[in-house]
Amino acid sequence: MTLVLGLVFVVGQYFVWRQLAAQGLYLATTSNSSFFYVFTVMHALHLLGGIVALTYLIAQIISRQGRPRWSLFDGAATYWHFMGVLWLYLLFVISTRL
Repeated sequence: MTLVLGLVFVVGQYFVWRQLAAQGLYLATTSNSSFFYVFTVMHALHLLGGIVALTYLIAQIISRQGRPRWSLFDGAATYWHFMGVLWLYLLFVISTRL
């Protein structure tokens, strides 16, 4: 499910970037648009890293007939949990304007 949701976010974000460009909002248009683009690109890059890790983990599970190396599983789980906590922290900081 994490893999699917990560892919949905990245694809959805691509369409949002296209809509913004169609409205004339680019990276260098305003400071707000710059912040939005940089913020979402960084998030998308981190998600892509997690997607690659999950894809690799799934390939390892399939090739080993369901016996994954637990270090790979633990690493992927730690990465995604860190991403979730970081995203909640960033939303908190943005919403409280610290």
